Parts: sequence; C-alpha cells; structure tokens
Amino acid sequence: MGRKLAAGAAFALALGGALPEDAGAQVILPPPGTRVRVTLDTSEQVTGKLAGAHRDTLLVRPELQETDRAMALGSLTRLEVSRGIRPQTGKGALIGLVSGAAAGAASGMVVCSGGNCVNSGEDLTTLVPVVLGIGGGVVGAGVGALIGSRFRGEHWRTFPLPRAQVSVNVRGEPGLRLAYTVRL
Repeated sequence: MGRKLAAGAAFALALGGALPEDAGAQVILPPPGTRVRVTLDTSEQVTGKLAGAHRDTLLVRPELQETDRAMALGSLTRLEVSRGIRPQTGKGALIGLVSGAAAGAASGMVVCSGGNCVNSGEDLTTLVPVVLGIGGGVVGAGVGALIGSRFRGEHWRTFPLPRAQVSVNVRGEPGLRLAYTVRL
C-alpha cells in the first residue's frame, strides 16, 4: 500500500506541475442560496438555488423540487449567477430605435419616389429619408423604452469555472484514486 500511495502521489504531483497555475486552485463558488443556472455537458440547463458543494460536486435545488441535485464539477460547461429581475427598458429602446428608424427612412423613400422631393431645382430625395429616419428612430426609442419598462426579465452573469483540477483520494486498503479534469 505504501508504494502505491507514494507512486500515485508522485504521479499526481508530476501531473499537477504540467497544469496551468490556476489548476490546483481552490474552486470558489457563489454562496449557498444563490440563484444559479447550470449548463451541463449534455446541453441540459438546470435553474435553481445553490445548495452547496463538495470537493468535486455541485448541489443545486432545482425550481419546484424538494430535493437537491448533485452534479459533477467536471460535467459543468457553464455556471451563471442571477443578477436579479429587472425591467427591459434598454432592450425596448433599442428595438424601438431600429424599427422606428427603418420605418421613418422607408416612409421618406416612398414619399420621394414620385419626384415629390424636388422643389425649385433643389433635390431633397436623400435628405428627406434621412431626416424621417432620425425622427422615427428617436420616437421609436422613446416608445420602445416605455414598453420595455413594463416587461421584466432575469439578468445573468457567467461565473468562471476552473479550467483544470487534480485530486488524489485514498479509498480504503486496495489503492489510490486519481481524478484529473481539464476544460478547454
């Protein structure tokens, strides 16, 4: 047993030396009770409250469930932390800006298509769609912001996961267990 343990420890140390500096670092996770969204390597997403963590396992209590779900840290592809539910004012303003500008510019082109934008030898065929596009964008942004402020959505921040991890565990008399996980 002593030789196997020494050989396994030497192998783990050699392997650990070939890893990036942060590979053996302690995994820092959000505090228990934090609302999280976890994406697994199977593309499955689990949303719920972080219940805790063990050495290589994350425990999440999925929404509307009574029991925690254990997930191996090596199977996580993304961990996101909720930043809260907020109004969608900015998103509404952006959608309104783009659609209002497009509608204004299109209206200007329709108005000028019949030659109605030529006056006393001055051709305003380019200027009218630009002015109507800017005006439509401003009005659209205002209306979009008002509408967006009435809708709420959850905002998420991606939480960094460890890129590599090495752990050595001695399990009973028969031998040594070595785990190595690398994220690319």
